Amino acid sequence: MVSGYVFWFILSKLTTSSTIGSASTLVSLATIFSVIATIGVPTGVQRFLGKLFAEQKIQDANVFIKSSLVLVTIGLFACLILIIITKDFFHNIFNYDHSLMLVFFVLIISLSMYNLFRSIIISSLKTRMLPIITLVSTSLKIVLGIILVLTGMGVLGMTMALYYSLFLHQFFSLLH
Repeated sequence: MVSGYVFWFILSKLTTSSTIGSASTLVSLATIFSVIATIGVPTGVQRFLGKLFAEQKIQDANVFIKSSLVLVTIGLFACLILIIITKDFFHNIFNYDHSLMLVFFVLIISLSMYNLFRSIIISSLKTRMLPIITLVSTSLKIVLGIILVLTGMGVLGMTMALYYSLFLHQFFSLLH
């Protein structure tokens, strides 16, 4: 949470309040759609998968993980289809360009998968590397955000920095 505050604080000094507002609105909306898309699966994963790992039922855990991925994917498709159907509504309110809409989709997918993978790691009790992974990915988010904003990418640069941070976090989590 502190790194998120630092991210927004630094970028607020480098860009306009309009850019910060647009980026934070986009991130907040992506977070809302991500929560809807995951349909509570990450919470269920922690509860039930933790029990399966504790009982050493690895095959059952694998089935549970695959089922969770399928459910989240279905939720993501439903949300993305809903957004595509209502794209004119979003365009009229937020006055976005098409590259932002693509980043918006990718951000929703990344947030959803991030929450699912994080829940799987937590339920496996292999959390020792989680703080290091988080520190590296949030440091990248701050540095990349500064670079992209200073190169004139504005809202797109800020949201891309968030996406790459989430992607890096997921990548290292899967390696762990």
